[in-house]
Amino acid sequence: MTSLETTPLISIQYRAAAFALVGISLLVAFSLYEGGITLAALAFAGIIAGISLLQASFGFTASWRSLVRDGKTHGLRVQLIMFAIVGVIVLPLIAFGGGAYRGALAPFGVAVMLGAFVFGVGMQIAGACASGSMYAAGSGSLKSAVTIIGFIIGVTAAVASFETWSVWPVIPTISLTHTLGGYGAVAAHLGLTVLALLVAYAYEFFRTGRVDGLLSDKTDKTRIYTRWPLVWGAIGLGAAAVLIMLLSGRPWALISAYALWGSKVAALIGADVGFWGHWAANPDILEKSIFADVASVIDLGVIGGAMLAAAMTGRFVFRGYWPLKGLLLALIGGIIMGFGARLSVGCNIGAFFSGIVSGSMHGWVWGIFALAGTATALGLQAFGLRIAKLVTGNAGLNVSTRGKAISAPATASTVTTPPAATA
Repeated sequence: MTSLETTPLISIQYRAAAFALVGISLLVAFSLYEGGITLAALAFAGIIAGISLLQASFGFTASWRSLVRDGKTHGLRVQLIMFAIVGVIVLPLIAFGGGAYRGALAPFGVAVMLGAFVFGVGMQIAGACASGSMYAAGSGSLKSAVTIIGFIIGVTAAVASFETWSVWPVIPTISLTHTLGGYGAVAAHLGLTVLALLVAYAYEFFRTGRVDGLLSDKTDKTRIYTRWPLVWGAIGLGAAAVLIMLLSGRPWALISAYALWGSKVAALIGADVGFWGHWAANPDILEKSIFADVASVIDLGVIGGAMLAAAMTGRFVFRGYWPLKGLLLALIGGIIMGFGARLSVGCNIGAFFSGIVSGSMHGWVWGIFALAGTATALGLQAFGLRIAKLVTGNAGLNVSTRGKAISAPATASTVTTPPAATA
């Protein structure tokens, strides 16, 4: 490979790194101006999360798809261990923090269950969840950027129809800290996560006859400046989540930023969003600059951190060659996810992760129904592919490998798409 052939690709990385650094600097500066040092520090927490997500290709979508299709629970087990450790830190803060720290508590009922199920379906249609879309978009994926646009549309539609679904039947909030106290909440939290881990181990052994280790995705080429194992990503993501809790007093809530962005756009085109039920109860949030909003600053930090990590490791590439069908599916999946996420008071981060580490039982309910939605979507996809195979007589159609991410090894002359950029 000649230097003339490699220079343009290297130049892309330099430009992406420069763009990311400028964007991050502006984000920190605006956050500092709007909300002071705490908000600026929250931008750095988002950057840490973005780097961790990108470096480990940490996506819930791929992990859950692997669980359903192949019986592999490696990704889910890493997530559960992260939940267990972060919960041990967060629950005492909530219980003994004198009201300075609040958990992501919510009731669960028809809206949460239906919303989580719908989210699981949309996640597999789009091929990425909310956090996965953000880090993939930061690494240059047009498809993921389209998914985010769809997500914002879906969340905004759900916010606009708040009065319709907010009156659906619910079971009151069950909080471990309120019910059992601080020490009891930690014990119950660890018990639930250990039970979930044992079920995952048993399931994988039943499906495959063996259980992969937690570092099964670690290779001889694993370095801090190359792709990380999922466990390393979980450490970074967990640290970011704890930092967000310490700085803001609340767990990470990803989709509230999308609701704000979408509503501001709706207001620009003439919608009277101030009368929407969701914003009527929170008018001060709607009036804020996005750089004064905690969730917005963190989410923008995630995208900036992912872009910087992708450029610094030579993996940034603008992937704008997706066929129209793929972009349409990304948009539709994003809309479905966004609507479901708002109904169920969060996504994989805000409802599942933050709910569980806060000791709110709705987090576990959310996870069960989102996994059911994932299984339903994958089952329908496999059925459709088999029907297509029978109709077309295409013996070469491989149902079992459709939708899996494929990556090329990084070399000095190629730019590698992160393995889970579409997951």
